[in-house]
Amino acid sequence: MKSTLISIGLLLAGTQLAIGEVAGPPNVIIVIADDQGYGDLGCHGNPVVRTPHLDQLHRESLRFTQFHVAPMCTPTRGQLMTGVARMRSQLDGWWNGLKDHVNEPQRVVIGGVENPTMLTACEWWDVFVDQQAQVRRGDPKNGVWHIEVAAPGEYEIELRRWPREAGLALAAEAPAETLTDGKLPAGRALAVAAARIQVQGQAQRVSVSASQEAAVFRVPLRAGPTTLQSWFLNAADAPICGAYYAYIRKM
Repeated sequence: MKSTLISIGLLLAGTQLAIGEVAGPPNVIIVIADDQGYGDLGCHGNPVVRTPHLDQLHRESLRFTQFHVAPMCTPTRGQLMTGVARMRSQLDGWWNGLKDHVNEPQRVVIGGVENPTMLTACEWWDVFVDQQAQVRRGDPKNGVWHIEVAAPGEYEIELRRWPREAGLALAAEAPAETLTDGKLPAGRALAVAAARIQVQGQAQRVSVSASQEAAVFRVPLRAGPTTLQSWFLNAADAPICGAYYAYIRKM
C-alpha cells in the first residue's frame, strides 16, 4: 500500500494582525492520501476526476516535492511526523511475524451463514481486476477463487459478466454512466457463447444465448478447502475471460 504526499499547506493563523503584533508560528496542514497516484488530481492534469478543493489548496499552498519516505503507510507517517525512521523498526517487527504466511490465501466461505455467496474478480488469486473500468472493457483476464465449502451438498454456481443488479446479458455492453467525479465509458460487448467451470476435479460446460444474464451450473461439493475457476468462451470455444461475478448457493 503506497501513500502519496499530495500537498503541504502553510496557512497563517488569524485573518489580520494588528500593527506591531508579533505573528505566531504558521499552522501546518499535512494531507496524506492512501493509494493515490500523482495523476489522480485535477491540478495534476487528470482529464476525468475533478478535485476543486484540492486544486485550490494546490494553488494557495507552498509545495515541497523532494521529501522522500519509505513507500509504505506506517514508515511514511512516522518519518513525516517525527523526522526520524524509528517507526521502521516497529514495522519490521510486525512484518517478520507475518511474512511466512502472507501468501496463504484467505478463502471465501460458501454454503455457510451467508448463502448465497457472491464472488468477484477482486478475489481472484494474484490477478488484478478490481476496477469497474476493467470489467467494462472486458479485460481478458482470469483467475482462481480459493474457497472453503462449509457443508457438503449440491451447489448452484451462477456465472455473470455483470452483477445481478445491472440486469445485463452476458454478451451485452453496459451503457455509459455519469458519476459525481467523472464519467464511465460504455462497456464493451463480449461474444459469449458458452461458459465452463472447474471445481474439485469436476469440469462442466454449458452453452448460452446472447440474451442470457448468467450461465448456471449444479455440482456436488465436498466440505473443505478447494479452488474454483471459470471461463467465458466464444463460438469457437476459445477463452474470452473469466466470470467477473459468481453467485454460489447451497441447495
